[in-house]
Amino acid sequence: MFDSAAAAAADGPVILVRPETNPDDLPGMIAAAGGCSPRAAGKTSHAAVVARAWADLRVRRRALVIDVERGEFTVGEQVVRAGEVISIDGTNGRIWLGEVRCSRRRWPGT
Repeated sequence: MFDSAAAAAADGPVILVRPETNPDDLPGMIAAAGGCSPRAAGKTSHAAVVARAWADLRVRRRALVIDVERGEFTVGEQVVRAGEVISIDGTNGRIWLGEVRCSRRRWPGT
């Protein structure tokens, strides 16, 4: 989801993808299972600290290019459009296309 209000109104889990988060995004952040942004301030940013307090996942990827108007983002040459399923790892910043099932103890590839 590229819109905080849409994420807040979504029926089911969503990942909120924003160029950067701000206080207006709070409803979407609360509703989302996680979030991605290229410009978050890192592990100690306010959004990241609040997300960890909620046991939420946040990913910061500088290579993430978000086009909110088109409803898509790119990482390298991979284009991901609104509605496609992604999985994220908030510990190391990985983003996968598709659903990744894992246990709470270990992420794939670690």
